[in-house]
Amino acid sequence: MKEEQKTIKQGEITLKNDTKDFINVLVAEAVKNISSINKRFPQLNDSKRELYLKGLINEIGEALKKADPSNSAELSEEVEKALEAVGTDVTDAADDENSSIEEGGVIYDALICCKKNGIYPYHTSNLMAAAFYVEAQKNNEIAKLMGAAGVKEAVRKSCGFIDEPELVYMVTQAYNSIVDNKWLTMEDEKLSIVKAAFEEAFRNESKYGGCTQCLIKSFMTIFNKNDEKYKFMFQSASALSGGGAGCNDSACGAYSGAMMVIGTFVGRRLEDLDNPNGERSKTANVIGQKIHDKFIDTYGTTICRDIHENIFGRQFNFRNEVDKKAFKDAGAHKDKCPMVVGIAHSWLCEVLYDEGLISAS
Repeated sequence: MKEEQKTIKQGEITLKNDTKDFINVLVAEAVKNISSINKRFPQLNDSKRELYLKGLINEIGEALKKADPSNSAELSEEVEKALEAVGTDVTDAADDENSSIEEGGVIYDALICCKKNGIYPYHTSNLMAAAFYVEAQKNNEIAKLMGAAGVKEAVRKSCGFIDEPELVYMVTQAYNSIVDNKWLTMEDEKLSIVKAAFEEAFRNESKYGGCTQCLIKSFMTIFNKNDEKYKFMFQSASALSGGGAGCNDSACGAYSGAMMVIGTFVGRRLEDLDNPNGERSKTANVIGQKIHDKFIDTYGTTICRDIHENIFGRQFNFRNEVDKKAFKDAGAHKDKCPMVVGIAHSWLCEVLYDEGLISAS
């Protein structure tokens, strides 16, 4: 990015250029990287690329407006201008040959802006994956790192993600979709559900706290589940947050909440207790294991305190008032735990959608 561009604050991140230039530079990076991998994806015609670019612009526009609500009207104008410009030079690659994946780059800043402000970064993480793919083709150090430590570790180190395991997971998944020739293939209905799930859960955890209940409340809101069964489940989840009664040595509350919701669809019923086959119970386990594996892929654990190590760099004892204050001061309910609850809820809805158990209607 140009040195003469001014540095401004957007929420809790610093952008090295003004908002208009930031959006334009981000779009230029997208055009450059799409052009670089276009031969791999001939199905990405001009129309599909334009749809992707518009999704990217709207995504970062949402994040910037949440970061700076006092400037929302001006930001909306800049977003509209950027949207109108899409299509005029979609196939033109940017001239900048420098790496665009490192910490402090425009794609990194866009991802962090989305994370800090609770916007599901689907388009932005896919852009980082494309840039990483392009960079890995010409950077021997990245190729060696992938060979020695795997894609996830290469993404983490190359992109500068120190305590953002969720972003590492999303970029890694997107990178793998490029390798498998499945980039940008999530259907619109599924994306709308996953995005709404993430953002509702992020918002609830930020506002109320109590990870298990916030995930369940988010599911109730998204799918209009207001019957007594769900209200009772919400109440029953009270002591599961904070790794079990705030003791932090048991399962993450968002993980537990996801398992509870799965049980409402395919769990064993009381009247089936004597069923020797137990098919519904087996189905619940199969679906629940998919959530488990996503937690392991992202955090290496499902345990609350170990997830804290991933996102804070330390553990917290919620039964200690000093630790509770330190937990709050470290951003627990700004973006740290909201990100965990948000992505867990998005995984839950993604899995249930894939199983044919939920839909947008």
